[in-house]
Amino acid sequence: MTGRLGAAEAFLFDTSALAKRFVQESGSERVVEICHGAAPETLWISQLAPLEMRSLLRLASDTGRITQEQAVRLRNDFGRVMRRGFQVWEFVPRDWSRAGEYIDRHALRPGDALQLAAAISLHESLAPKRTAFVCSDRNLLRAANAEGMPTVDPVSG
Repeated sequence: MTGRLGAAEAFLFDTSALAKRFVQESGSERVVEICHGAAPETLWISQLAPLEMRSLLRLASDTGRITQEQAVRLRNDFGRVMRRGFQVWEFVPRDWSRAGEYIDRHALRPGDALQLAAAISLHESLAPKRTAFVCSDRNLLRAANAEGMPTVDPVSG
């Protein structure tokens, strides 16, 4: 199911893909296409994404990939877009236990395991709507596919 935009009716973005909405890189056009082609109530992030985005922008600034001023501007842009354009999935107790299972089965980092748990919980809660997990992290995509979660990789199309 990887990459089939037309089949999805809702999208949960992992931070690896969400960052492409704010920092121009491979896959950015696809993320923008998804965001502009969907109603705000169909675009989701987990409650972990804002913290991960803040960390990502700080790291990009510290390593010279972007300036400190750009990091501040992008963090502000992110906050504005999130308030107007995305729904936030709040973790439920089942997400935490699932995340542990995904760590054991797929050797995921805790944040990635929580993102996958959120995507699968959202997918189940919105059924029969078809939900896709938008992600650019290869290991996380493999785990999501192994768990039967429809995915979209903005880099590979």
